[in-house]
Amino acid sequence: MANLLQDAGYTTAISGKWHLAHFDRHPDHLTDQGFEYQNAWAHVIDGKRNRRYWESTYFREKELVTDGPEIFGPDKFCSYVTDFMEEHKDDDKPFFVYYPMVLVHFPFPQTPDNIDDPQPGWTPEDNLRIAEQKKWSEQNYTAMVEYTDKLVGQVATKIDALGIAENTLLIVTGDNGSYYKTKTQYKGQLVKGGKGSVTDSGTRVPFIAYWKGKIEPGSVNEVLIDFTDVLPTLVELGGGELPPDQHLDGVSFLGQMLGQANAPSREWVFMGNLPKAMIRADKFSLDAAGQLYDLRQNRYQPEPVPTSEFTKVHTSYHKMLSEAMESLDHPFTAGLKPSEEKRVRKRMQK
Repeated sequence: MANLLQDAGYTTAISGKWHLAHFDRHPDHLTDQGFEYQNAWAHVIDGKRNRRYWESTYFREKELVTDGPEIFGPDKFCSYVTDFMEEHKDDDKPFFVYYPMVLVHFPFPQTPDNIDDPQPGWTPEDNLRIAEQKKWSEQNYTAMVEYTDKLVGQVATKIDALGIAENTLLIVTGDNGSYYKTKTQYKGQLVKGGKGSVTDSGTRVPFIAYWKGKIEPGSVNEVLIDFTDVLPTLVELGGGELPPDQHLDGVSFLGQMLGQANAPSREWVFMGNLPKAMIRADKFSLDAAGQLYDLRQNRYQPEPVPTSEFTKVHTSYHKMLSEAMESLDHPFTAGLKPSEEKRVRKRMQK
C-alpha cells in the first residue's frame, strides 16, 4: 500500500509494530515496502527478542536504537508520528502515516499512568523489573486500553492543532480479537477475548474513521468490510492506481465512509485460520463444515442452528453462503473441528 501511495505522490512513514523481517538481515526491507521514514519496533535482532514497552529497541531511519528502562516505547512511537506531521504539514506533497501501535498486546506490563510509585533509592531498572513482573492483570489490561486512547487522542489533537483536519483522514482499527483472558461488556453482554478464533470474538474489530467536514460525526455504518478493502480504499482516496497485473479481492469503501448513496459494498466476508473458516453475510455466518450460525441470537459465542429449526431466512442464507464458500479455492475443511471447538469453548469459559 505504501508503495502505491508513494507512486501517487505521497510522503510515507511508519512508526510502531512491524514484524515481517529481521532488520539486521534486511535493513532495506521497509524502504522496499514503500516507507521513506521509518521507526519500527525491532522485535528480533541477532536471534534475540527485544522489548516493545519499557526499554524498547526500534529501527529508526535504518539505525538500531534502544531506550533506557525509564522510557515507555509507545510514547516514542506516538511522538514520532506527531513530529512527522509537524515537519511535513506544509510540504507540497501529501503524507501517509502507518501507525501500527504496539499496544494492546501480550505481555501486559504497567503503563506510565498505573506503574507503582517509585520507591526511595529505586533505579529505573528496578521500576522496569516491577513493571515486567506483572505480565497479566485486568488492571494492567485496562490501563493499556486507556493509554491507547490517550495516544490516539494525541494524534487526533495534533491533526486539529496543525489545521489539517479537513484534509486528513484518521482511521483507528484493530487487527484481531482480544487476548483470551480479557473480558469486556458490549450492550450488557459479556464478551471474552477470542483471538485466533473465526467467530466475532476473534475477527470483528472496531473501525473508526474521522475526517472533519467529510464524515458525519457520530454516524454508524453497518456494512461489512474486510482488511483487503483498505488497500483499494486508500489508493482511490490518494488518486493512485491499483496494479492491473494482480488480482485483488478488496472493495473500496470510500463511498460508504462519505455517506454516498448506492456506494459499492461487499455481500460477504471470509475469515480463515487453519483448519477453521467462516464466511459471513449480514447477521449470519457459515463454517466450512456447512453449519449456519444466527448471530442475532449470540454474536460472540454462537451455536449452530439445527437444520430442523431452519426458517425461510435461515434456508436462504445457508444457500447463499454455501455457494460463496464453494466458490473459494481454499484448504479449510471445518469451521470448528470437534476437537478445536471443544478446546476453544473450554478456553473461552475460563
